[in-house]
Formats: sequence, structure tokens, C-alpha cells
Amino acid sequence: MNRNTHEEERRKVEKATSMERLGWIELLVSIGTLDVEDTIY
Repeated sequence: MNRNTHEEERRKVEKATSMERLGWIELLVSIGTLDVEDTIY
């Protein structure tokens, strides 16, 4: 039972970090597209 809760906690942490990573990727992509638009115009 104790190990099961530990697995659950780890899964939560992994999910949070993956969501965080997605947020960073989206942020970088939006910044990158802004830079590209600035260069084009």
C-alpha cells in the first residue's frame, strides 16, 4: 500500500513537470514566432 501511494505521487510529479515543459515549449515557440515576424516586416 505504501509503495502504491509513492507511485501515485511520482506520477503526479511527472505529470506536473511534463505540463511545465509544455508551457515552456509554447512560450519559446510564441517568442520564436514573434522574432520571425519582426524579422520579416
